[in-house]
Amino acid sequence: MNGLALFLKLRKRIFLNRFRFMGRHELYKGFFFSLLGLIFLGAFYGVFWRAFVYIRGVPLIGSVLLTKLLAMVFLTFWVILIFSNIVTSFSAIYFSDDLSLLLSMPFSFRSIFSAKFIETTFYSSWMITIVFAVLILAYGMVYHLTLPFYFLVLFLFIPFLFLASGVGVLFSLFLMRFFPSRQTRDALIIIGVLFSGTAYLIFRLLQPEKLVQADVMDSIFAYLTTLKAPTAFYLPSYWLTRGIAYLTRTRIADF
Repeated sequence: MNGLALFLKLRKRIFLNRFRFMGRHELYKGFFFSLLGLIFLGAFYGVFWRAFVYIRGVPLIGSVLLTKLLAMVFLTFWVILIFSNIVTSFSAIYFSDDLSLLLSMPFSFRSIFSAKFIETTFYSSWMITIVFAVLILAYGMVYHLTLPFYFLVLFLFIPFLFLASGVGVLFSLFLMRFFPSRQTRDALIIIGVLFSGTAYLIFRLLQPEKLVQADVMDSIFAYLTTLKAPTAFYLPSYWLTRGIAYLTRTRIADF
């Protein structure tokens, strides 16, 4: 068994044992937070579903507006994922408690780094993945899509996550190459808080509510200009959006 497979098996055992040896207090706490999380996810689903139904109901251009909204949301996801991976990679790759133990074992650096890369991707992406799943479920229910649609979207979403993780880890490697200190990580955590606020501001500046307010635009030309920008056709967020749009219309060849 190679180092990467052994490391992943060890992580799986640690994860299962954490549930196996839970005390009563931890079980109650886990149940409470799980229930609270399900309530929030249910609320998110309701918001997404109502928004999608309303936007799809806009005459003539409802489907175009909905695709545009998905592009905005996925662009925001992409930006958040990149910075989340940058911050998480410092803790997982450079300052992990088990790093000294792993480096003392007969594993190649490539195996250790690959395992840490997967760990970084998981810890930085699990929350976005859950929100994405709720969003896609609401979208699929609005369009009455079948089970194969969700599997094919998963086929798109996995490389979307790993591309964001790759960009984030690459940036952290660059920083640690020239600034090898713990202060770099601490500074990035502070920047991360500011960056999260910036990502929200970017989403607000896109003004998605204007997508369903054609009557407040000065002209039809201005409204069509709003629909075209920003496309960001060179980003994975745009690729994911177009793939979902093609699947919705069953254009498998374009997908």
